[in-house]
This record gives sequence, C-alpha cells and structure tokens, in this order.
Amino acid sequence: MTSTVSGFPVLGAAITDLLGHDWKFVHTRPSRTTGSIRHRDGKHIGFVVAVKANGNLTLQAGDSQPLAVLQTTETAQDTEHAANAVVDLIRDSLKSAPVKLDDQLPFETLLAVYHRAERLMNAHIEQVLPRHVEGAVRAALDEKTLTEHGSPVSATFDTTEQDNGYVWLADETQVVLADGTQRTVDLGWAGQCRNFLVDHALEHEVGDDDVLTVTFAPPGLRIA
Repeated sequence: MTSTVSGFPVLGAAITDLLGHDWKFVHTRPSRTTGSIRHRDGKHIGFVVAVKANGNLTLQAGDSQPLAVLQTTETAQDTEHAANAVVDLIRDSLKSAPVKLDDQLPFETLLAVYHRAERLMNAHIEQVLPRHVEGAVRAALDEKTLTEHGSPVSATFDTTEQDNGYVWLADETQVVLADGTQRTVDLGWAGQCRNFLVDHALEHEVGDDDVLTVTFAPPGLRIA
C-alpha cells in the first residue's frame, strides 16, 4: 500500500528502515511535519526532515541557524520514494572525508590512511554488530512470537563457504528467546546486518567448524 508523505511518523520509520539499526527518528512535537534523524553513537551530525506547507520535502543538516538546506524536492504521494531520496542525500553527505585527501599524497601516507581506516571499520563492526543482528532478528520474528516468548536474547551462526572464504550463515540463524524458546530465522538481505556479518567473518578468518554467538543484553560476540 502506498502512503502519502503528508506527515510523520510514517516517513520517519521508512527513512530509518533504509538507514539501518544505527539510526533513529525523533518526532518534533507538537509539529506533525518535522522530525530529526540521529545516529545512536552521537558522533554524526543530526538531520532535520520537514514537509512544508507547499508539499515540498526539505532535508537540513547540522545545528546552524538557519539550517543548511541540502535539497528541496517535490513530494510525490509515495513514502518509499521520498524516504529513498532523503537516505541518498544523507549517505552522500556522510561520505565526505574528515580531512582533505587528494592524489598528491605519498603512497606511504595513503597506505597508512588505508590501514587506519580498516582498523577503525573493524572496531566499528565489533561494536555495532550485536545491535544490527538484534534488529534483524526482531524484524524476522512475528509479533505473536515476541509477545508469547519475549525478546530475543541471543543468536547463533554457523559458517558457509564463499569465493573469498568462510562467512557467517545468516539464512539459518538460531535464535533463543527470553523464555528459552528457540527459533530458526532468515535475516534476509536488506540492510547492513549481512554485510557486517560477512566483514566480521573475513576479518577473523573463520573456518568450517566455527560458530558465532551474539548476545543482546548485554551486547557481546563470541566465536567458538
């Protein structure tokens, strides 16, 4: 079913679904047409999205006054289309390097930047993977299961072989719920979760017999 983008929280939910579990949408009360998009780590700039009286959709970045307008688009009667447009703009704005990098840098400097960025990415994945797995598990479970058996407390992954090595198998994720009930779910292909699982497995050079257990409260990762 197609929804209009005349207000929130429908559009906000669509945006954060596309951005992934690291992001949240905060409705600006009492307004029904303005809200903020924030990253959970608190290190990113915030974004304000608003539906104007003329029907235009605006996305603004930062806390400056006035806020910088990234783009104004004609809002179609389609939440998915509008959410994709906002997400594309946010991702593009976040891709700018924090320092100026150009092709005049020495090879050794570029190599150091590359390795530093790789270490930072691996550390980031270790930190956020439990949250992404929990979000994907909740999305894969139906509301009846969650109501009857409680929240998921852990997920376990076996490995599967790909061209570039063994990776965690997200198609048959073993989930334990609060009351001890177990379910097998497919985490699907959407979002960052599967990509992070692949990167994590390759970084740790897992093999055929390895098993990953992800816990959610408290968040943790264990390879056995």
